[in-house]
Amino acid sequence: MLQDQGFLIIEMVILLILAALLGLLVAWLIWGRHKEPHRETSAGNEKQAIQLEKALQDCQRKQAERDIRRAALQEDLEALDKVMRDTAR
Repeated sequence: MLQDQGFLIIEMVILLILAALLGLLVAWLIWGRHKEPHRETSAGNEKQAIQLEKALQDCQRKQAERDIRRAALQEDLEALDKVMRDTAR
């Protein structure tokens, strides 16, 4: 009777090892397929990041131009205000 149980235990251990190896193989196949689209997505994200950085630089340049223009208009307004006060006297 013990000899039969020893055979069953060995058989169960071998089947468990085979099941684990099969699980590893299937998991490797599943996870291996997900890496390729991820790399494409990363390349797409890098391209989008470059475009966004260019758009940001363009916005910052336009903002600097507007700041310069606003400062010039502020100076003109102050000069006109001074002229208006001088003529009102």
